[in-house]
Amino acid sequence: MIETSAARQQQAQHVHVAPDTCAWCWREQYPGIPFPECWSSTICTYHAECITRQQQERRAKARALARKRRRAAYPRNWPKLARRCKLLAGWRCEQCGIRQGDHYTARSGKDITCYLHAAHLDHDKSNPRPRLRALCPTCHGLYDCAWREREARVHLERVRHQTLLTRRGKARHG
Repeated sequence: MIETSAARQQQAQHVHVAPDTCAWCWREQYPGIPFPECWSSTICTYHAECITRQQQERRAKARALARKRRRAAYPRNWPKLARRCKLLAGWRCEQCGIRQGDHYTARSGKDITCYLHAAHLDHDKSNPRPRLRALCPTCHGLYDCAWREREARVHLERVRHQTLLTRRGKARHG
């Protein structure tokens, strides 16, 4: 016997389900019948795991897409350029001297293996002949942070200069 929507609604009204029923279980058991708004929408362990898996899959896809976009910003011969940079540096960080593959302890106390980065000194990723330097992740982060601070100071100076020019222009014409 095939149950109609009206029959299912009537059945749902007479079913005594605990108010802590999972909203997802409700939708599976009573399709087409809205979940009672007066109940809190708790989720059972099974559906929580499903949702978590779906979120992880979405995040993994987003990370893969972001990685693909970042990769597109680099020249086609980037792997060769990066390897040559590290080879010329003797597989050591040019700032602190740590070797590729050495282990060190992070501030969090976690043991980390060092993998060298080929850092752009000019921060021009699309340049096919970039100036590169082999740096460990820590030194690369410090270098980039100093560069961003420098860029922020230059930007602030430009804004101040533009503001000053605008004020002088208004004073002359006003």
